[in-house]
Amino acid sequence: MKKELNGVDVLSFVIHGAIGVRLLTLPRDIIEHANNNGWISVLVSGLIAFYLGFAFYWLCIKHPGLNISQIVEVTLGKLLGKIIMVGIFVYIILSIGLSLRSTAMSIKVFLLDTTPLLVLILIMIIPTVYAVSKGIKTMSIVLDILLPIVLLAIAMLVGLSYKKIEFQNLRPVFYGGVTPVIRGSLNLVHPYLGIGIIGYIFPSINNPKSTKKWIFIGTAISLAIYFLMVILTILVFGPEESKILVWPTVSLSKAIQLETELFERLESLFMAVWIPVAFTTLLTFYYSSILNLKALFNTNKDHLIIYGQIPLIIIIALFPGNIVELYKYLNWVNIMAMFLTFIVIPSMIFMTLIRKRRMTQ
Repeated sequence: MKKELNGVDVLSFVIHGAIGVRLLTLPRDIIEHANNNGWISVLVSGLIAFYLGFAFYWLCIKHPGLNISQIVEVTLGKLLGKIIMVGIFVYIILSIGLSLRSTAMSIKVFLLDTTPLLVLILIMIIPTVYAVSKGIKTMSIVLDILLPIVLLAIAMLVGLSYKKIEFQNLRPVFYGGVTPVIRGSLNLVHPYLGIGIIGYIFPSINNPKSTKKWIFIGTAISLAIYFLMVILTILVFGPEESKILVWPTVSLSKAIQLETELFERLESLFMAVWIPVAFTTLLTFYYSSILNLKALFNTNKDHLIIYGQIPLIIIIALFPGNIVELYKYLNWVNIMAMFLTFIVIPSMIFMTLIRKRRMTQ
């Protein structure tokens, strides 16, 4: 594979991979379990985030020239490896389809209320497929361009929310014990697994060992963003009201009242700026799916794999009958993410250590 990326390019991939569409709904999911201690859940989840970042880094360093799906087959064996790759495909394709649906629904509510869902889904998926078809370098440039926009939108939301915060909403701390906090932190497994994009771009990096600090910085920024969004949701709305918000992050922008009349509906502006986040999430997951399928079928037929997934993604995006079903399926995806995070990846690390020990004997 041609090495087209530098170590610093990993930063954008990590942030865009981890900060996805789920940020619009995640504060509610965490607070539903941890109540006013949801911000502690995010801090605890940082352990998961850094574990994933450096697990992918370590596995790729130990297997130079291979992406993470190829490493699955090398470490776990051909049969089990193929089964796991099928599981990865199901996980990724569901993530793409359900993220598309969630994005389309939020756009329909806040921006284009009369536009059919199918049209919104196609508007999102067409540029995604086009960007992926242009290769990894084009993707990197797109992610670099959009990253400041995403970070600026989040910074503005944080900065404008300060007048609405009520610090008493954080009390009492640790009421209910540690268990709810742990349950809340597990909701972040699925978003953080997006950091796994580094496992697919690693063979394209010029100096792989230079990526360690950028993985750390990207993971730290992602953790900080989730922390700010969750704690702001609690501070502004309180834990009980937060539990009934469908899109807490958008509700934050809606709650902000500017003294100027320049922006009549700030939530619409925020959603317009937030669309690139959905696009970059789809971009990183779609690229991962392509390389996973190529490893699964041991083929280099890019066009068939790139375009062949589109009908299935659209079917998945249109399948949920309502928002309740959508979140039920997203919970299933999070369970799949936990299996990959806490079972598959540790098994790969263990088998790599065993092979290394045998080779040194």
